[in-house]
This record gives sequence, C-alpha cells and structure tokens, in this order.
Amino acid sequence: MLKKLELAQLLQQRIAPDDDISYMTNNLGMAVDVAHRGGTLLDMDTMVELARVLRFQVSYELYSYLNGRYESDLMGLCEDYKEARKILGPMIMDYLNGVK
Repeated sequence: MLKKLELAQLLQQRIAPDDDISYMTNNLGMAVDVAHRGGTLLDMDTMVELARVLRFQVSYELYSYLNGRYESDLMGLCEDYKEARKILGPMIMDYLNGVK
C-alpha cells in the first residue's frame, strides 16, 4: 500500500506536475477520484471550490453531473456562495433523486 506522500507525488505527476504537493495531500480523496477518472487540474480545482461552497466533499460523479447541467462556468459561480447554493441546491436534489 502506498503511503499518503507517495500517492500524492504520483498524483502530482498525473494531474499537476507544477502544482504544490500540499494541495494534493489536503484534497487527497478528490485527487484520487479525479486521477482515476482521467480528469484535469481544472476539474480538481472546481471540485475543491464546490466543496468549499457546499461544505461537503464533492465526488467526481456529482461534479460531472453539475458541470453538465450548469450552462456557465462552475468555478465562476463559486465566487458567490449564496448564489451558488441557490442554483446548485435543486441540481443536487435532482442528482440525488436520479434525474438525468
């Protein structure tokens, strides 16, 4: 089994070779999810911002769902957490209820 630091270093090479390794270790669960799905650093950054705004860890599956349903920039939406929660709340409920 890989140690956290070794895993973070591998993920850093896969996702963000020039990014700070502490960013990956602080968000290790999301980093693993993004790397496993073939995502990018932009995906990771957006998931981290969504988690900050929503106050829970966001899976790649939920991120993809929201990204596919929201017609503008999710990262930009996260700049206003009240607006983000207002817009994303119903989408998250649809996701949880299996609405495609």
